[in-house]
Amino acid sequence: MYDPITGQAVIVCENIEYRVADAKDLMRFRENDIKLLGRTQIRSDPQYEVCAKNFTAMIAQITLFKLWSGEHTRVETQLFGPYVGRKLPDLQKKQKKKSK
Repeated sequence: MYDPITGQAVIVCENIEYRVADAKDLMRFRENDIKLLGRTQIRSDPQYEVCAKNFTAMIAQITLFKLWSGEHTRVETQLFGPYVGRKLPDLQKKQKKKSK
């Protein structure tokens, strides 16, 4: 569910509410949690649907690139943009050559 007052996604699980303020915070969840969230739909009022879609899109990216917690190193998960979570072997080789 999306809470328009706080701008947070609200995940309700067995009478416990988890609030996620930023879609990138979803990368802290483990693989099973992300896959469960991917199978459920975020509900919101139609006027806030665009905001809620940010969380849905982030779950799709996390699933596609396996960015859930424990899968990648900290450096890899900071690569947001065109290289989201991918290893960059060419870039790593160039950096090694420069350091020699």
